[in-house]
Amino acid sequence: MECPNCKLLFQSADEIVQHLNSQNTCWTPSAILSGGRTCPLPKPADYYPFSDIPSEGTLPHTAQGALPPKLRFRYHPTSGYIYDKGKNIMQEMESDQFSYRRKDQFYYPFQDRGEWELAKFMCECLMQSQMDRFLKLEWFKTRDKPSFKNKNELITWLEWLPSGPSWKHEEFHLLSYKSTPIHLIYRDALEVAQHIFANPVFAQHMMFDPKETYQGVQREFSEFMTANHAFELQECFFLNQFPEGATMMPIIMASDKTNVTRGTGNLEMHPTFLMIANIASDVRMKATAQAWRCVAFIPTPKFDVHNDFQGILQARVWHKCMDKVCVNLKIAAKVGTFIPDPFGLVRYVFTPLVAYQADLPEQQLIACAVDGWQITEFQAKAKAIGLSGVQQPFWRDWHLAEPAIFLTPEILHICHKFFFDHVLLWRKTMLGNEELDDRYKSHHKRVGFRHFSKGISHVKQMTGRDHRDIQRTIVPSIAGAAPPKAVRAIRAIVDFIYIAQNPIHTPTSITQMEAALAEFYRHKQAILDAEAHRGKKGAMDHFWIPKLELLQSFARAVKNSGNILQYTADRTSHQSDFIFQIVRLLDIAEKVRQFELYTLLRLFHQDLVNVAIRTEQDEIADLDPELAWVSQFATAAEEIRYQSPRPVRNHFLKGLTSDDSNIAFHLTVVPDIRSTSMHDAAISLNLPDLSAALYDFVKGLSIEQRRSQGSFNGRGGIDLGFDKVQLWFKFRLQQHSVFKTQVIMPSQMVQAFPPSNDAPFGNCDTILIQLKTAEMPEVAQVRTVIVPIARKGSVLHPALNQPITYIQLFEVVSSPAQQPDVDMFVVKRAFHSEPSPNGGTQRLGGFIPLTLITQAIELIPVYGERMDRTINAMNSLEFCSYVATRLWEISRASKGLDISTIITENVMMGLEKYLNGGGDIPLTQYCDIKGTMFK
Repeated sequence: MECPNCKLLFQSADEIVQHLNSQNTCWTPSAILSGGRTCPLPKPADYYPFSDIPSEGTLPHTAQGALPPKLRFRYHPTSGYIYDKGKNIMQEMESDQFSYRRKDQFYYPFQDRGEWELAKFMCECLMQSQMDRFLKLEWFKTRDKPSFKNKNELITWLEWLPSGPSWKHEEFHLLSYKSTPIHLIYRDALEVAQHIFANPVFAQHMMFDPKETYQGVQREFSEFMTANHAFELQECFFLNQFPEGATMMPIIMASDKTNVTRGTGNLEMHPTFLMIANIASDVRMKATAQAWRCVAFIPTPKFDVHNDFQGILQARVWHKCMDKVCVNLKIAAKVGTFIPDPFGLVRYVFTPLVAYQADLPEQQLIACAVDGWQITEFQAKAKAIGLSGVQQPFWRDWHLAEPAIFLTPEILHICHKFFFDHVLLWRKTMLGNEELDDRYKSHHKRVGFRHFSKGISHVKQMTGRDHRDIQRTIVPSIAGAAPPKAVRAIRAIVDFIYIAQNPIHTPTSITQMEAALAEFYRHKQAILDAEAHRGKKGAMDHFWIPKLELLQSFARAVKNSGNILQYTADRTSHQSDFIFQIVRLLDIAEKVRQFELYTLLRLFHQDLVNVAIRTEQDEIADLDPELAWVSQFATAAEEIRYQSPRPVRNHFLKGLTSDDSNIAFHLTVVPDIRSTSMHDAAISLNLPDLSAALYDFVKGLSIEQRRSQGSFNGRGGIDLGFDKVQLWFKFRLQQHSVFKTQVIMPSQMVQAFPPSNDAPFGNCDTILIQLKTAEMPEVAQVRTVIVPIARKGSVLHPALNQPITYIQLFEVVSSPAQQPDVDMFVVKRAFHSEPSPNGGTQRLGGFIPLTLITQAIELIPVYGERMDRTINAMNSLEFCSYVATRLWEISRASKGLDISTIITENVMMGLEKYLNGGGDIPLTQYCDIKGTMFK
């Protein structure tokens, strides 16, 4: 084992530590700068002690007169030093065996760009058996053939491309135990971590120093580097007398069992992944970012032993394989190693294991420690005290690795699976499958949210998004049909799951999360009393649920390791079919992607270090960091050719914005109706007071002032300057994130479709609006968006020089204090005080500027004790007369921010009278307002 500094050989890691700490240590300024090194002595990152952080009342003003952001930081004083100049992975590509040939022809071994793209296409899109057939096509006989003659030559050329960490294959067996062949396919985990750390794609998204972040007086826990454990680890490096300036490269690993079925005899393996916590979590969580790297496919062999011993031996194989994969990571965690970062700056890096993402069975597989080789006797004793039987866990010699810390809780297997396995079953038991399905079938259909048109009782597997779409509607779906205390318990657990997914936590949000869990425990007895918690033998009288117990660790985990959302196990839960030749194929696939970026940089004469200035596109929530770099210099055509997705569009660049610029609105260039009269629009939209409402809007009357006036007769006397209008039946609304206000969230579609044969009442969504005369936002339904077309030679009234929308209001009738079980406001449809010409009631509506809308929301019927079967998805929203929400949610929405699941209540009555022409009946029902909070 060699010293990472002077390269002398030692017998163990402990001897290297003693060597580094001895009087004759190689770790001196002169030794560091010897051998041609020319960089200055390391300097710490900027560090501000608490006494130097200005209070909110003393923050200096900027040159423009505006206060700077309230975020304040305290960095660790002795972390992240720079020791030398090295090369990132792109720069290293210019040092491979064929680099001299690429000085002028950087596509070598291919002739030019066209041939490279053909080779890339064949590699990515054709099976090996199809490659030769493709090259033998008649088409090639009349045209120039590529330089490579067959698939074997092509694959050989691809293998010549500059390489990253290579894949290896090893076969081994356990002494004295016969088994199926044990094949380990793996890469050196340290090499993979180094490759990620030195990748310039992530240069603008890397953190090298632990830091404490404060918003006002509240500390924020978001990235791992902002959590307590990061500071504790950095202090451990210092206390262990390692040289000052150590940089942490926190290791996050994940794995999941998957069946390998194609050509392998139905083998079962653990694909194991690795990434580093230096990369910002919102970047590394995206599949397109390629931040997760596969490091091993660990086998699960079948042993020729009694079934009682299969699990023990398989667990030992798993830990033995992980030992092999992670051996160099463990050495680096103990003594450190010099690694270049994305900018090519060399840092002294340590690799602590800070998180391992896995489901509960795999967490139990990992968290084991005991000694014993006599398997028969050992199995009995281990089983008696709850141990798995693994005597040498892979993390036993990983410096500072502690399962109680690195086995972080995660959202998918703990929260969502707990909800699916237990909470959803409680609800099915209390309501019955048919009743529950009918309620979900009748929910209003919105763009961007799953509509369960066949119900949910038959669903066996769900995505994380399906879990969330059910969770946001669970309380309004059972209110009135389940015992009130049971509703309260379920509402509390949904609150906990929602808050747990915050990308940024503060002491306040952690307290809210703990309070929600405590509220569930106070009221969980109601679920047992309703006999909703059931097992194979019937109703159960206890809550011995491991996943429920794990929820109690969330608050501690947030403080130690940052937000829970970054440790999601979604990445490992996708099964893959592969064959053993994957070692070669995986090498080629990674080389192709890396070479594609390298040639693009060379083509546009770009530096191989990512120092591009960040633009508005970097604020997009789902931006691929690799495409962000490429977009700084490549043409639009090259971006498309590069094939990286751009799923989120920034409407703040060209769209309408609210007065405070926190919300953007987007209308299509071509309206749904290009030109129509107000009279024809009123008929097609079934809005008799459309013209009168427009005149009232121009005269400055508020919608509330219209309540006491007749609403059906047009009010002349004012030339509005138009005869025709354009109509839009949909628009998009886009907001900034609540947690990171510089980040732009995906836009939300808001529908306002008119009545049709398929939707007799139209398909119109609900919204929150912030009227300038109101303290709190109001709930409304949007019915259409209008832009008048100026008459030739006329000038539009100033109030009409903007898109306006016709809405119908709801009004608040009770507070959350009156509904403690569902914790909500109750609102009802607002009506004109004057009757309509036919003597019926008329909903209170009117025009407002489109930019007064603050949030797209949802009304979901909840139907009392039994659902009226005449309710369906096409009319449930039309007849919703009472809606409820929490004050704090409306308060957040009033600032133009994302809002979370909002729980509502009402009572349902029949629709028969209305359907027979009886006018607008004040029907009642429970409803739910749902915002677009990203989770």
